[in-house]
Amino acid sequence: MSDLQVSFGDRVRQFRVDLGWTQGELAKKVDMHQPDLCDLEKGRHAPTLDTVDRVAKALGVSPDKLLKKTLENRQNSS
Repeated sequence: MSDLQVSFGDRVRQFRVDLGWTQGELAKKVDMHQPDLCDLEKGRHAPTLDTVDRVAKALGVSPDKLLKKTLENRQNSS
């Protein structure tokens, strides 16, 4: 699991919790199984671009909101 995956998952979790949604609720909105969303949030799986887009739309944010801190963290660690 990469730092990039973990950071992305943390951002997804943060936005989901801020909305007061469970993993099951978000998973249903993005047409994903809850265990798969759990793996995504824990950084166990790298999301496809389609998944990034679907999750961002469901959370009401642009994809760059989910990726911005992720990419900044990666640049700062280089």
